[in-house]
Parts: sequence; structure tokens; C-alpha cells
Amino acid sequence: MLDSSVPGAGYGDIGDVDLAWLAAELATPAVRGTVVVVHHAPIPAQGDLLQSLALQRPHALLDVLVGGDVRVVLSGHYHLPIVQLIRGVPVVVAPGVANVARSVADPEEESATMAGGAVVVELDGEGMRAVPFTVPAVDHEVFRFDASRVREIAAVAGPPAVSL
Repeated sequence: MLDSSVPGAGYGDIGDVDLAWLAAELATPAVRGTVVVVHHAPIPAQGDLLQSLALQRPHALLDVLVGGDVRVVLSGHYHLPIVQLIRGVPVVVAPGVANVARSVADPEEESATMAGGAVVVELDGEGMRAVPFTVPAVDHEVFRFDASRVREIAAVAGPPAVSL
């Protein structure tokens, strides 16, 4: 875990001392790989406001991460679920817990909805799977299919069943 906070500021930074510590830690591979957790993601933001509050010198962190055993970088800060592969390192950004930023709005503007969310990240010998989800503050279901209906739709719209 890395502390990217800058006291009194909204942007993040990771100092050279912490980067050197991380490089030393990564010099010895972990049995099942390493997960790095840092609040400010080392990837660009979707909009201008959050980009102005982004991690400074993200390349410095990425330089340390590349070529090692890092399986995934877990981050937040952007209040928006994002999964991006950068320099071969997967970065997973979780949505906000109090509000979720709109991802397709004008990048010069900033808006969010009353919702919360998280990302379930699964690591296995095959790779990494990230399942972001959000939950609206007001329970308003758009649709709900029971198990029987799900099987029915899958049978009609899915690939043909394979018999063994």
C-alpha cells in the first residue's frame, strides 16, 4: 500500500523515498504476485477537474511497477469504475462510495449521481478479472429476471447447447 495523499491538496503524489521502498519490495517476487494499492490511480482521469487532481508523476510509479510481479494496481479517487492496461500493468479504479461520477459527460464539466459502488477483483493462475458495480442511492430497478427467465433467454439468445 502506498500513501499518495498530499496534505491539504486534492491531487496525489508518491515521493522518491516511497518509490525506492516499493522498488526494494518488488525486487523479491511474491509467491502469487503482488497487488499494489494506491488511492490516486496512475492513469488519466476522464474529465478536466479530476485530471487536475490526478496523481503527479504517474510515470515514476509505472517505471517501478513494469517488469515485476505486479498483478494489479487497485485505486480510487476518480469516483468512476475504470479498468485500464497501461505498460502491461492492469489498473482498476473503483467507483465512489458516496457518489459516482458520470463518465460520458462533457470532460470540461463534472457531475455525479447519488450512488455508491465497488469493484470485485479476482486473481487466479489464469489472470485477473474485475467486476465493477454501482448501487443507486434510490432503489429503482430497471428490470429483474428470475432464474427461469434467465435460462429461457440464454437458451434463445445464447449459443447452441453442446452435448457431451
